Amino acid sequence: MNTKSAYWLSHTPTEKFNLIELAHTQRAISNFVKILTKKEIPVEFFEQNQGDSMTDGKKIAISSTINMHNIDSVVGLALHEGAHCKHTDFYVLKKITNRLLHDNLMGGRRWIELLLNFIEDRRIDN
Repeated sequence: MNTKSAYWLSHTPTEKFNLIELAHTQRAISNFVKILTKKEIPVEFFEQNQGDSMTDGKKIAISSTINMHNIDSVVGLALHEGAHCKHTDFYVLKKITNRLLHDNLMGGRRWIELLLNFIEDRRIDN
């Protein structure tokens, strides 16, 4: 396996994980989030076609099918969302959104949320 995760995976998965391997890998990813955030943040895993990965600061939803080809990117995605839990002030984001809506700027809640998420993602990735 040519992934960076090879050092912490205790098994060499085939193309698709079996249920035991998948549970082990999901638990390990959840533990990485716990280490990063220093909190018990629940991490839920969904199939890729069930929406976007996101967090509200209290839980994380990862929308990706884990396999041996994408495990490193799934770990990175979980840590990105975990960084939001640790560094994003969700109260301030909500206040900014409500203020922009109140002032009738930007054309609606979804556009405001997308723009603020884009800006916040750049900050978190930096």
